Amino acid sequence: MVKGFHHKNWLAVAALIMLVTACAPLRGVFSHKSGASIGGMAVPDQSLPGQEAGLLSTAEKNQAAQAEYQALEYKKVGEAVPWGKAGARASGIVTPGQPYRVGTQNCRQYSHDWVINGVPHGTRGSACRNEDGSWTPLI
Repeated sequence: MVKGFHHKNWLAVAALIMLVTACAPLRGVFSHKSGASIGGMAVPDQSLPGQEAGLLSTAEKNQAAQAEYQALEYKKVGEAVPWGKAGARASGIVTPGQPYRVGTQNCRQYSHDWVINGVPHGTRGSACRNEDGSWTPLI
């Protein structure tokens, strides 16, 4: 090991590398265009993870994706964006968190809570804004 280069420094370098590479498009894209396809990936299918997305209609997926985009792009920290109707088969709420920067990209934390057929689900994550105005969720 280089003299004077402590273990803490290696950890800091590793953490920095992880942060810089974290904004690579890994899972999908949120866009302001309803039903849009960017880079060959359908936007609405990316808004909810896993099997829950398969339980939603195309209209519900579009509503969820639009709510995520609106929350990430326009809302203040903690200002929630609902989608669907209360008491409907599926509905949810997206709450944006603290914005931050990774290199030159604007990123943001968020939470997305939803109910499908009376069963609550939720996810927490971060997304980074792309040059075209879309948002890429981080894994």
